Amino acid sequence: MGAQIFASQKGSLPEILADNAFYFDSFEPEKMAATVKHGLESPKDVEKMKRHAATFSYDTYTNKYISLYKQLLGME
Repeated sequence: MGAQIFASQKGSLPEILADNAFYFDSFEPEKMAATVKHGLESPKDVEKMKRHAATFSYDTYTNKYISLYKQLLGME
């Protein structure tokens, strides 16, 4: 299963969601409704969204942080 994603352009969500979401340019109800309507009429590829989500894992990011800290401490 899958669902369309609607999010604000403000904050970090665009960095994470990339082109896998429909973004609100404004919080005006009419404009938000237009974005939702567009997203439901022209849905994104759910399989592509799932592949993108699968690239995020705790193991990957934990190892990247450990490597960064070791580098900063001169341990690598």
